[in-house]
Parts: sequence; structure tokens; C-alpha cells
Amino acid sequence: STYTDFKWACNVLGVTHLFKFNESLPEITVKATGQKILFRGLDDELKITSITVDVGSLCWAWFEEAYQIETEDKFSTVVESIRGSLDVPDFFKQITVTFNPWNERHWLKRVFFDEETS
Repeated sequence: STYTDFKWACNVLGVTHLFKFNESLPEITVKATGQKILFRGLDDELKITSITVDVGSLCWAWFEEAYQIETEDKFSTVVESIRGSLDVPDFFKQITVTFNPWNERHWLKRVFFDEETS
């Protein structure tokens, strides 16, 4: 899982002491700032549309293994729910999508790779 990979990387880099790891949620808190890295699944996209954070802004989302998101509507529901206030100039809303090619007919190909034709 991405959470486990992040924890492993912290161990390798010798920075584990900078974070608090919560296995049950799962989430990782930066001890110095209180900001959190949240790890959630998309089994029900509506469950995560109300996520808020008490420190910082919810402005970045990473979809790992995005080919598992069945529809563009599910993806859009989550993207539209990222609504943190961006008072700091260096902060911006960003969506990162990573996946291995899976199927030529998957909506990801149409949305992110196919050119629009008129």
C-alpha cells in the first residue's frame, strides 16, 4: 500500500522521527506542523467528499492505481470536493494520477491522453 511505502521510505531516509504514524486510520502527521497526509480508498467516493483538516489546507490529492476508479464521475466527485482555502501563495490545488496501462478503452485514456477531435 502507499501508506506502507511511505513509512518504508521514511525508515530508509532516517526521518521517521519527524512523523507520527496512525495505523488504524491510516494517516501520517508531520510532528512539526500538525499537517496530515491522509490515505483513503474510493470504495464509496461520497464517504471522502466531506474530509477536512484542522491544520493546513486540503489541496493535493494523489490517486495511486487510478485504473481501479471505475468511472470518470467517481473521479470528478472526489476532485470537486478538494476545497481547502489557499491563503499561502505557494499552495495550489493539484491532482496527481498514477497507474499502469490497463485497457485502451478505459476512461483514463480518453480523459488524459486522447486528443479532442472536432
